[in-house]
Amino acid sequence: MKRALRMLIGFLLLAYTASATAQTKTGETSASVPSASQTTSQKEDLIQQFYGKPTIPDCNNTNSKGCIDHLLKNNDCERCNLRSTSLIGARFSGALLTEADLTGTDLTHSDLSKADLSGAILLRAILSEANLMGTQFSKANLREASLDETRLNGAILIETDLSLASMRFADLTGANLTKAKLENTYLLQANMNHAILDEAYLTDADLTGANLRKSQAIQADFNGTKLNQADLSFSNLSQASFKDATLEGAILKKARLTGARFENTNLMNTHFEQADLRKANFKNANLMGANLEGADLTGANLSEANLSGVNLVGAKLSGVDFKEANLRGANLAGVNLEGANLEKAKLTGANLEQVNLKSANLEQAKLIGVNFQQSNLENAFFIGSDPRNANFRGAILKGANLKGARLDRADFTDADLSHSNLFEAYITEAIFLDTDLQNAVWVNGNTCQSGSIGRCIQLVN
Repeated sequence: MKRALRMLIGFLLLAYTASATAQTKTGETSASVPSASQTTSQKEDLIQQFYGKPTIPDCNNTNSKGCIDHLLKNNDCERCNLRSTSLIGARFSGALLTEADLTGTDLTHSDLSKADLSGAILLRAILSEANLMGTQFSKANLREASLDETRLNGAILIETDLSLASMRFADLTGANLTKAKLENTYLLQANMNHAILDEAYLTDADLTGANLRKSQAIQADFNGTKLNQADLSFSNLSQASFKDATLEGAILKKARLTGARFENTNLMNTHFEQADLRKANFKNANLMGANLEGADLTGANLSEANLSGVNLVGAKLSGVDFKEANLRGANLAGVNLEGANLEKAKLTGANLEQVNLKSANLEQAKLIGVNFQQSNLENAFFIGSDPRNANFRGAILKGANLKGARLDRADFTDADLSHSNLFEAYITEAIFLDTDLQNAVWVNGNTCQSGSIGRCIQLVN
């Protein structure tokens, strides 16, 4: 009897344990699998995360009617779906439209002045001739948008994407485009006076005839950009990059371009009068006919650049690298080229009258017909150079090295060649009238004696 009772108690305990385990599993399953109502709620949350607000009826990713009604009534529609709607001539001045989706929306002639469209999507939107003065567009997407003749005076476009947008004749006076993307953007004759473009990307953009006077574009990327006839005078473009860009006929008078990069850039007939170009890089750039009068090019790199016909009168050229540069017919009268590197440079027909070329390197340079009259060429290097028919009248060449130079028909009248090296130089028909040749090394290796004026007096063995 006792044994039967023990078996009954054990059976009851086993049954209770099994029941408890089953209940626990059922509870876990019901907690991990959402009900139909919960699933619907989650989907609605995902929709409302960008398109519309839960409090706005008929405003979601598939319906914009409620969004438009709400905007018209309250001038407010954050994260609303306004895609492909027609809002031509609408008046939404001061509206709150942050992160709204206006993809393909037509806002021609509309007024969105001082509105907040931060983070909004305006992909392919039409905003031609709209009033966007003082509007906030930070981090908005305006790719491929139409903004022709739009007023964007004082607009905030920080980190805004305007790539491939059309902005012909747009007014961006005083606009802030810091770190904005304007790649392949069409800005023909746009007004960007006083605009801020620090670290902006304008790669391959078209700014032909644009007005960027007094703008600021520090470290901006203008690589491959068209800036023909553009006005960038008085602008701060320090460390900006213009590699492979075209600035033919552009105006950069008194612009600040310290450390700017112009490699392979077309700068034909560009105006750089009194510009600050210290340590700028013009390697292989085309500066044919450019005006650099009074510009500061201290420490600049002009190696392999085409400088034919340029005006460098009054320019500061100390420490400039002109190696293999083309300076044919250039006007460098009165400039300071002390210590400059002109190795293998082409200076045929250039004007270097009254130039300071002390200790300059002109090794293997083409100097045919160059005017060096009254210039300081003390200790300059002319080894292997070609100054045929050059004018050295009244020039100082004391201590200069002209070894192997082609000096045929060169005129050294009244020049100072004392202590210079003329060993193995070619002097056919060269003129040495009243030239100081004292202590100079003559073409045959002999030293010219004291009193060698107009001719080399050599010791007779």
